[in-house]
Amino acid sequence: MLAGSSQFTNPAQSTGAVAANVIPATTPAGTSKESLNGPVAVGRRWSGASAGMSDYLSDNPHRMPKHTCSSAGSDANIGRAGRRDKRGAGSVECLRLASAATRGPARLSAPRLTRRHRSGITAMKRVATWLLPISLFFTMGQAGCPVQQFGTAFRPAPAIVVNNPSGTSRSISFSVDLTLFPDAVSINWDFGDNSVASNLPPSSGRVIAHEYAADGRFTVSVFIFGRDRLLAQSQTSVQVLGPNVPPIAAFSAVPSADSADPPRTLRFDASASRDSNGAITNYAWDFGDNSPAGSGQVTTHTYATSGRFTVRLTVTDDRGATASVTQSVAANLAPTADFDFAPTGPEAPQLLTVNFDGTLSVDSDGSVISYDWDFGDGGTGAGPTPQHTYAIQGTYNVRLTVTDNLGGQANTTKPVAILGTRPFVRSISPIAGNVNVTVDITDLSGGNFAAGAAVRLTRNGQSDIPGINVQVISATQITCRFDLTGAALGDWNIVVRNPDAFEGVLTAGFRVVQADRVRLSTSEGDIVLQLDRVAAPGHVNNFLRYVDERRYDGIVFHRVPPNFVIQAGSFRSIGGTGVSPRLEEVESLPTIPSEANNGRSNVRGTISLALRGQDANSGSSQFFINVKDNLNLDTGPPPFTVFGEVVSGLDVVDRISRVRTGSARVLLLDGSITTFQDVPVEDVTILSARRE
Repeated sequence: MLAGSSQFTNPAQSTGAVAANVIPATTPAGTSKESLNGPVAVGRRWSGASAGMSDYLSDNPHRMPKHTCSSAGSDANIGRAGRRDKRGAGSVECLRLASAATRGPARLSAPRLTRRHRSGITAMKRVATWLLPISLFFTMGQAGCPVQQFGTAFRPAPAIVVNNPSGTSRSISFSVDLTLFPDAVSINWDFGDNSVASNLPPSSGRVIAHEYAADGRFTVSVFIFGRDRLLAQSQTSVQVLGPNVPPIAAFSAVPSADSADPPRTLRFDASASRDSNGAITNYAWDFGDNSPAGSGQVTTHTYATSGRFTVRLTVTDDRGATASVTQSVAANLAPTADFDFAPTGPEAPQLLTVNFDGTLSVDSDGSVISYDWDFGDGGTGAGPTPQHTYAIQGTYNVRLTVTDNLGGQANTTKPVAILGTRPFVRSISPIAGNVNVTVDITDLSGGNFAAGAAVRLTRNGQSDIPGINVQVISATQITCRFDLTGAALGDWNIVVRNPDAFEGVLTAGFRVVQADRVRLSTSEGDIVLQLDRVAAPGHVNNFLRYVDERRYDGIVFHRVPPNFVIQAGSFRSIGGTGVSPRLEEVESLPTIPSEANNGRSNVRGTISLALRGQDANSGSSQFFINVKDNLNLDTGPPPFTVFGEVVSGLDVVDRISRVRTGSARVLLLDGSITTFQDVPVEDVTILSARRE
């Protein structure tokens, strides 16, 4: 079976030939009984052996098998009584040597020996003790005793046979000859690729197949084990080659860059060819013009005439496989590129449109079939006579590339000076406006703006929205207004048109959005406010929070100075008269930062947040509606932020502004009482404030 390691755990290991086990007649001094379990121990037991030998054999009964030997052509069987078989022709009784691993455990009875036998045995034990590693042969006994071999029997290392190194498969079969190892009980294989097969019985382990995952050279080892020891081991080297994958041929062909080469010389490069399981050893070229074949990975060839030729490359790998590829190449004289240009129109050279003419290009051995233009401003074109319009004036490097009928190319570059006044639009501020509101454009920036330029908004399927009060501040800045009444929601293009009819466009540069509306239901009537989230998003969000949290419900207009503003947001009536407070201050949300100078002005009908003292960032709950144009509030100090306007109910605003006013006592949050002027004598109350 397979194991995950090539390390085996048998108690004794050796390399090469291993002898049968031998137990010496006596134990050498300093040698333990356990050390005699090595691969060269052979033993024999005789009657009358020394006490030390008897003890050794008594402790290791498995070392000596019961045995029968022959004497003078007939058997002399030794029984447990130790008597010599009467049929034997001699006085000696003998035992043949055997391997304990082969014979298995057995115990011998001691034979009866004469004094002469004992003397011979004593001498034999001394020789066997010191000459164990050598094959010894002794003639023992008296006349009539057969000759016995005593010593080790060396066996050569077994040969590993690689049965199918065909080079077409990674499945390799190995076999080992076990003829000299009848005592083998198990076989281990190490295939050299971190794969092993362990504890195989000889019947199935003698021949084994292994599938390698990759090509390469591997060292294969076999280990043959007896019952309790390594009998032998051997190894061999095997080259594994799977089925050969043919190479892949590929090459490129370009005109030679070497000025010393004659015209129509091509450089061929086959370095893109490859072989996945080997190496390419040969490159053969057929240049398609009946010339001698070429060789080498990189080569050059000069054609005698212009034209197209089919070139074949054949590559051969290190195992003889071949592959070919063909490619059509052109041997050609390159064309010559040239062009001319001229402005068009009645106002040249102010125009930015140029006509180009590439028909000046020629090809001496064929014809020019394509013209490719790079106009130097990121624009491209094709054809012999294109027209191109530049956005702004300047000098541009125009490049023409021509291609002839055989694929040859040439190019040329010329500077083209443009002296036009085409405007271009870079940005606009603000970038959006509320529908049904007139928006002031404070900064339309770009270039080449001419005095008298017109501005408009355009959108597919919609009528243009012309700019109002267009002012060309400089060649790079314009201001204007757009009336967005009825404008479609979404993106619009901004177009600037100079008096010479040249236009610049910023695509989808401006957006019309739906404004937030709030209805204030008052004791004098309804007022509808349209909030400008584009101009003052923070103020709009703040105002809508008061509306959504019902904080304005029940609030009174507490300040109505004549012909100026009507103001509310922080006080409610508590009905006091005389010295008693009539109004009470309510809790406000945190203040918000100023968003003044947003393009909106404090004109009649607009709404702004009131401020505390000179602090422009103190706005919160109190708001006012301008009864008339109060442009001085735009600059202050402090400047007041406009965040919407009245779109319905301006008459209600006027009605409130005309109510009778006077002074009133007011209870502040800190518990103090103060007096306000311009307070309506009769309460004007916001009954509710709701989004529309």
